[in-house]
Amino acid sequence: MLIDPSRGSYTLIATILTSVDLAVDSPFEWDRCGTCTRCLDACPTDAFPAAHVLDANRCLSYLTIEFGGPIPPASRPFMDDWIFGCDVCQDVCPWNRKAPYAADSAFEPRPGLFWPQIGHLLEMSEDDLRLSIRGTAMKRAKVKGLLRNLMVVAGNSGVRDFLPKLRRFLTHDDEHVRSHAEWAIKRLK
Repeated sequence: MLIDPSRGSYTLIATILTSVDLAVDSPFEWDRCGTCTRCLDACPTDAFPAAHVLDANRCLSYLTIEFGGPIPPASRPFMDDWIFGCDVCQDVCPWNRKAPYAADSAFEPRPGLFWPQIGHLLEMSEDDLRLSIRGTAMKRAKVKGLLRNLMVVAGNSGVRDFLPKLRRFLTHDDEHVRSHAEWAIKRLK
């Protein structure tokens, strides 16, 4: 299904996914936000130009996970230490506070991927990084995307000791990893 805000409201456009006859239920109430603007106010890149409207080109989750190009220089400082995703809007949403906690260990972060040490990640081989993200959502960003993001996080860290570790990425085969390594090195100098 797609949401088409250009029709004056949030109209669902159905896409045929199955031939099974399904009972029609009542429409979903879209505006549960009322006057709350916590997500709009908390977004580090102002990716919400208005209520219920997200500019993916400014969204750190989109830029660090789905987007395959260069992270816009203006957005890089806002990435802070987020190598993958952001979710500030989800963290501040009062509706999400009502969601039950999942006790299933499958939803727990994998050891080494929750607040990983930047220096250690900069030293990992691509094969080791690939192995560490296998079977996780982080695989969506692909290794080259994660490396691109890691360059930004290292540049944002202020840790000049990362400079020698960053230099090896100046000859990386991916242009975005290389250009982001250059940016990080300039930022740390």
